[in-house]
Amino acid sequence: MKILEPQSRTIRVCPQHIPLDLRKRRQWVGWRHERRDNKWTKVPINPRTGRCARCDDPATWGTFEEASGAYSAGLVDGIGYVFDEADPFSGVDIDRCRDITTGIIDELAMNDILHLDSYTEISPSGKGVHILVRGNLAEPGRRRGRIEAYRSGRFCTVTGGHLVCSPTTIMERDHELHQFYLRTFSWIPALSANDARPSDLSDAQVLERASTQNPAVAGSCASLDGFPGRPQATAPPARSFAGRWLKGQSAGAGAWCSSRAP
Repeated sequence: MKILEPQSRTIRVCPQHIPLDLRKRRQWVGWRHERRDNKWTKVPINPRTGRCARCDDPATWGTFEEASGAYSAGLVDGIGYVFDEADPFSGVDIDRCRDITTGIIDELAMNDILHLDSYTEISPSGKGVHILVRGNLAEPGRRRGRIEAYRSGRFCTVTGGHLVCSPTTIMERDHELHQFYLRTFSWIPALSANDARPSDLSDAQVLERASTQNPAVAGSCASLDGFPGRPQATAPPARSFAGRWLKGQSAGAGAWCSSRAP
């Protein structure tokens, strides 16, 4: 069976759906697929010169117009945004969470999309999602399994393949980002297959189980359920921190979360 080149599997960029907050900053690069160490990788490209860009060298970045122009001319395979300490944004990258045939996103990734509640788009492969927020991570970047979060020192591919269940703008989510970081990269243990399945437990029972399994949850979940500082009406129990950890959203939650048409 012939293996397709990665360019054949890359979804096309929809510039009109990319948030203006990103487009107006001069932190853009193109990127190309290159095969290194027997695997494909995305290499950042200076959109003005066609040479390799560096995430720590702003002189190799360009404007959104320059990057999208290089893409339209077929000089690069896609475009990307470079996260820098001087900007207010952070990104979350979740790989292998979307069925490219049905568009369904798995329930654990949907929990993170709903919890962070900010602009979310499909990755170039169509198999993952990127969530962009206004907020600060505790460190420049961190990875665990298929999930990566970053604040500076790297670029994020951008497609404009907006998920209609997410806001169209990049929202202020510093509190939510902090809690996402804690449960994903800190003291919260990884979900088991049993924990990932939907549960009939009430939120009180879920919190009790979480507190029993990890005493640190007791002090944190109480203040997180309902997300203080945001109206209660926008934070139903299904999106509580303890519910996210033990229950997950109902099966097939991603079925209604499709990308916008170009």
